[in-house]
Amino acid sequence: MFGGEQLGSGVLWYDQNQLTEETPWHPDRYEDDPRPGHRAPDGYVDPWGDTLYDRIGNAFGLLVFGGGREVERAFVAEAGGRGLPFTVVHLTDEPARRLYGADHVLVRPDQHVAWRGGQLPPAGAGAVLDRVLGHAAPTTTVATKGVPHVHAVR
Repeated sequence: MFGGEQLGSGVLWYDQNQLTEETPWHPDRYEDDPRPGHRAPDGYVDPWGDTLYDRIGNAFGLLVFGGGREVERAFVAEAGGRGLPFTVVHLTDEPARRLYGADHVLVRPDQHVAWRGGQLPPAGAGAVLDRVLGHAAPTTTVATKGVPHVHAVR
C-alpha cells in the first residue's frame, strides 16, 4: 500500500491542527504528502542513483534541508544515547525542501514521517523520540471529520 496514512497514532508528533484539517485518505489515489503519519516521499538523493529510502535503510532518518545544526545535533545525541540506528541525510534540492515544507524531517524505519519542523519543540528532541518510541504522555481521542483519532496530550 503506497501512501497509506497512519493518522490517529499516539507515536507521531503531528503538525499543529493537522488532525482537524487532514484530507481524507483514498486508497486509489497517491499524492506526495510529507506530513507526519504519511509515507515520506521518496526520490533520488545523489547522482549515483541512491534513493532516500536506500540512504535511510532500516534506521531512523533525519532529513536536513537547512536551518542551523542544533536540531541535527540534538537528535543525533538523543538517538545515540538510546542506541537507535540513526542516519542524517543532508538535502540541498530546493524542490525537495519545498515539498517537505520544513528544515528538518524525522522519518521512521518504516519510511513514515514522525515529526517535522524548523526548530525543536520546547521539550526537545528527547520528547519527540519518546513519543515516536511509544513513551509519550497519555493520549486522548478526538473526533475529526467524523473519524475518531488519537493524539497525545501536550
